[in-house]
Amino acid sequence: MVKRERMKTVERAAIVVVGTSNLDLTLKVAHLPQPGETVLGDHWRSGGGKAANQAVAAARLGAQAHLVTRLGDDANGGELRGLLAGDGVHLEAVQTVPGGTTGVALIMVDASGHTMIGVAEGVNRFMEPADLDRCAPLRSAKTTVIVELGIPAVVVERLCQLRREVGFTLILNPAPYVEALPGWCWPLIDVVTPNEIEAGMITGVDVVDEAPAIQAALDLRARGVGRAVITLGAKGVAFADETETGVIPAFRVRAVDTTAASDAFNSALAVALNSEPTLRAALGFANAAAALSVTKPGAQSSLPTWHEVAGFLETERMGTMHV
Repeated sequence: MVKRERMKTVERAAIVVVGTSNLDLTLKVAHLPQPGETVLGDHWRSGGGKAANQAVAAARLGAQAHLVTRLGDDANGGELRGLLAGDGVHLEAVQTVPGGTTGVALIMVDASGHTMIGVAEGVNRFMEPADLDRCAPLRSAKTTVIVELGIPAVVVERLCQLRREVGFTLILNPAPYVEALPGWCWPLIDVVTPNEIEAGMITGVDVVDEAPAIQAALDLRARGVGRAVITLGAKGVAFADETETGVIPAFRVRAVDTTAASDAFNSALAVALNSEPTLRAALGFANAAAALSVTKPGAQSSLPTWHEVAGFLETERMGTMHV
């Protein structure tokens, strides 16, 4: 009964994801190549792109997921649209650009799950603030919005303006971090989720372990951000909000492919913030989703459902009780 009631709460959550969509071409190799080295391996193709991954993750976790992105009118764009629709992502704000080329990512994954990724942006690079007008949930204060930085900065800035006008919850996943946001944007961001490298680029803090991670989170809070979360990979996450700071350890799993771990984390955090009483509790759910995602190959193919995450957390809880 408890699980059903919680699931209904999650299903009512509207989550809008703004950013990139790609077709991923993945090569599984024994080790990542050195400059000039050729490596052989198995390959597959799947849906990808940070925003598309996050929208699929949110849908699988029970949210009403809406995606704002651009696709080309090529075969790759048609394939991606079909994959997104198959996962229940709302596509009314997905623009197909006549004559445009859909983004493509080339990914190599080694035997330890480490990745090397190159991206041809395609029509993602031409997104405009007007693209946001296609998405009706952006006019509701009850909506949670996730935006990443693989799109023009003017789109991110317009989202910040809409956050001020509408009052929705805005989560910034600052990847890839290539240019500084204007200072006026930071107080309009409810949650920011950089990894240790991005946190260092933004704050100037060398995030090598837990203490500087918390320092970086506090620096982001000082800029006006409501809640700061620094993802540390296998070390877990550091966070700071209006009530506490801390570090939550990662779950121990065997990593197969880390490609979409941050996307699983961000969407699960957005979903959990609609149902969990504290940031700490929401981060536990997000950690579990990220952990599950690295145990499977591929990007969207690795993203877990709500029931998978809930089952994983229950198994972990029971294991802890019997230690």
